Amino acid sequence: MGVGAACVALAALAALAALGRAGRADAGALGDLAVFVPEVLPALPGAALDVSFGDLAVDFGTDVSPTDAQRAPALAWDAQDAALYTVAITNPDIPTIEQHIYGELVHWLVGNVAGNDVSAGDPVWEYLSPGPPKETGTHRYVVLVLKQPGRLTFDGEPRNNATTLDDRFHFSLQKFAEKHGLELPPVAGNFFQSTWDPTVDKLAQVRTFKGQVVATLKP
Repeated sequence: MGVGAACVALAALAALAALGRAGRADAGALGDLAVFVPEVLPALPGAALDVSFGDLAVDFGTDVSPTDAQRAPALAWDAQDAALYTVAITNPDIPTIEQHIYGELVHWLVGNVAGNDVSAGDPVWEYLSPGPPKETGTHRYVVLVLKQPGRLTFDGEPRNNATTLDDRFHFSLQKFAEKHGLELPPVAGNFFQSTWDPTVDKLAQVRTFKGQVVATLKP
């Protein structure tokens, strides 16, 4: 191979590598998760977690509207062969980022995930899309992957569906991890932000809390 051909080949390889990195979370921004230490995390995750809602990639604080986040995000991380993981999304800003007095609200928790195939995991809490109430400002949503010691049954957990807020408040990811023997700090993490839009009011019409439709509850 001549020098010119070699240069062309190297350029092609570099272009392919760049394509492979497109849409991936910036590992250099991992320190942005420090704002959640020690309240949500005991320490920073080991790596950046790739999170995307359709074509919208999340990169440590990306704004994602409730409309765009109605379906669970796609996740990717460097999973070990034969390892099992728990995936979680929690919102620590209940009721607001300034007065987060109700602990974390768990939005999604799936256990026994092999590789990156979250869809084949064991749903403990089904995905509850973001629904930040009007006039409560921006809410942050932490997305984490924790390694399990083996296959788990998650005994005693409520296993709530996607339309109820019951048993989702006053959650603590760290306590959950300690209860089930999950490794801390998480192996990968990321976070996004969301603010009220009209979709939230529509969600309130179909969601319940302690048997009452959320839209009928007084603030």
